Amino acid sequence: MCGIAGVISRQGALLSQEILQKITGTLAHRGPDGQGHLLRNGVALGHRRLAIIDPALGQQPMCNEDGSVWVTYNGEIYNYQSLRDQLEKSGHRFKTQCDTEVLVHGYEEWGKSLVERCRGMFAFCVVDFNKRRGMLARDHFGIKPLYWRVTNGPSGRLTFGSELNALKVAASLLGEPLTGNLYAVELFFRYQYIPSPLTIYNGVRKLGPAERVEFDLDGTVGEPERYWQLQFAPESGLTEADWESQLDEALRDSVKAHLQSDVPFGVLLSGGVDSSLVALNMSRILERPVKAFSIGFAEAEYSEVEYARTVAKQCGIELQTETIGDDIWDQLPGLVEHYGEPFGDSSAVPTWAVSRLAFRWFCPVTAVTRRSPVMKPISVG
Repeated sequence: MCGIAGVISRQGALLSQEILQKITGTLAHRGPDGQGHLLRNGVALGHRRLAIIDPALGQQPMCNEDGSVWVTYNGEIYNYQSLRDQLEKSGHRFKTQCDTEVLVHGYEEWGKSLVERCRGMFAFCVVDFNKRRGMLARDHFGIKPLYWRVTNGPSGRLTFGSELNALKVAASLLGEPLTGNLYAVELFFRYQYIPSPLTIYNGVRKLGPAERVEFDLDGTVGEPERYWQLQFAPESGLTEADWESQLDEALRDSVKAHLQSDVPFGVLLSGGVDSSLVALNMSRILERPVKAFSIGFAEAEYSEVEYARTVAKQCGIELQTETIGDDIWDQLPGLVEHYGEPFGDSSAVPTWAVSRLAFRWFCPVTAVTRRSPVMKPISVG
């Protein structure tokens, strides 16, 4: 998990380094392994990095050979090796082993259709200074978050970030404070969350799953364009065994794609069907034992730890568990702050707890020191 933020000033006005650092600083918890900034011709791109692939050379924002195309990116491109092979055959030269660089050269080669070739979870902003254009994009299923805002007038700007707090700080520092969205409050009471593209703030939008927004450096910002749509089509003539075989193959392929990493990783195992299938496939693919993490409750009727233990035993998984009590509510203010807007799903609380358990296991040093190694969690809800 990384954090990205940026401001595109339509009149070419340049942000100060101090302002960009403050905006990017709101995302420090998403990327404790490094930070980077680009300030050029009215474009300000910020990045906080969690190093997963090529930790030594994957610093961002990242550019191509001549510095004309830049990207700030959060996520992981699972098919980056095959995309890299295609780009190298077209004459592109790479300086890292990082998946980030595929986005730089991919945009240079394919333009906005780059996102249709990517398999993974991502949110990014890419800018081509030679062609004076750029794009915001989000992955097919909306796994990685991306918020954006356009302000009009002579000092109009496009502002974006991985979290609402980044846009809130940017708005305050740039003298364009946010106001609350009462209609979003109504939707929250109806659904217990605020549906895309709305947010709790007027004028701030969520970029939707499989959406991209193009802009140019002369001030034009387009509307979101959907580049992919899930299709359902009937397929007859297959037996139950055929369907089971296809599902098993698809699950194995998906899990294998997620296992590309230069740092240790684990799985969040609830003992339910989905996470158990992920854990099972990991244990089949990996040569070393899988590390798994599960949270239980003192009230036995609500705890699923025993199911997780059963799965771990059957799959040869090293399971770490923790039972949480009423003290978990002490963490609620921090959890609320990171969501940035009202969110009513109580499953966020145990998810926070199990993530904290995994963090302590992989990173026994205190949070104020350099974390090593980094954990890449794999979970399916």
